[in-house]
Amino acid sequence: MSSTKSIQVLFFRWGKNEFGIEIKHIQEVLKVERVQPVPLAPPYLNQIMNVRGRIVSIFFFNRLLKVGTETYGPESRVLLLRDPELQTGIYVDSVCSIHFVDQSSWKPVPDALSQKNVGRFLKRKVQLEMKEKSILLFDSEGIFNFLKEAGQMKT
Repeated sequence: MSSTKSIQVLFFRWGKNEFGIEIKHIQEVLKVERVQPVPLAPPYLNQIMNVRGRIVSIFFFNRLLKVGTETYGPESRVLLLRDPELQTGIYVDSVCSIHFVDQSSWKPVPDALSQKNVGRFLKRKVQLEMKEKSILLFDSEGIFNFLKEAGQMKT
């Protein structure tokens, strides 16, 4: 039996780029429906949606990274984050799959990315044999901290 630990990762796309996030930080995957604009909000936090009576801010992280699309498509989703202090979700162009990833496949984030503003959001790079490529994993804590600093809505 292997002594390395596996984690469950949800893989998603922004445009042609594929990324991952630990599924333990995702409460729910939602279709993008009935979004409303928020005047004077920053472009990465300028829309909200009603989820069963709760107002959820939509974080367009792809706008900070300058990847993906700017319009909703039939596969667009919001990954509702699991955090007791935040009511927010991350917009994605599409959800690809969920897989267990062995932590032995984790590699450091490339220096070129870790030194940029996005470095605080990246956890690791994983080499996936099933996809024959490397995919960046997001650091949920980095995302939560950024949103709290940005003055997100509290529960």
